[in-house]
Amino acid sequence: MERLRRHLTAQVERIRGSGIECGCLLGTSAGDGPHAGEKVREAVREALDGWSDALTATIAEGQASGEITGAWPAGALAAFLLDLFEGAALRAKTGADHAHLGEEMSIALAAPRP
Repeated sequence: MERLRRHLTAQVERIRGSGIECGCLLGTSAGDGPHAGEKVREAVREALDGWSDALTATIAEGQASGEITGAWPAGALAAFLLDLFEGAALRAKTGADHAHLGEEMSIALAAPRP
C-alpha cells in the first residue's frame, strides 16, 4: 500500500508542479488519440499498458502479503486506480481548485485495503 500511495502522490505532485492545466501527458494524448494518428495511439496504449502492468505487479505483491484485499483481481484494481487518476487529472484541467486530486487519490487508496 505504501508503494502505491507514494507513487500516486508523486504523480499528483508532478501534475501540480508542471501546471495543472497541462494535466497528464498520457491522458491528454489519449484524449487526442482519434486525431493524433495511429503511432500516437499505439505509443499511448503501450505506455498505459506498461503503467498498468507495474501497478498490477505491486498490487499482487500487496495481496500476497495481505496488505491489499483479494476481493478483486490485481489487474482490475490497477485499472481502477489508473482510470481514477487519469479522470481526476482531466477534471483538474477544468478549474483552479485542485484539492479533489489528492482527496480522490486518498479515497482510491482506501478502497483496496482489506
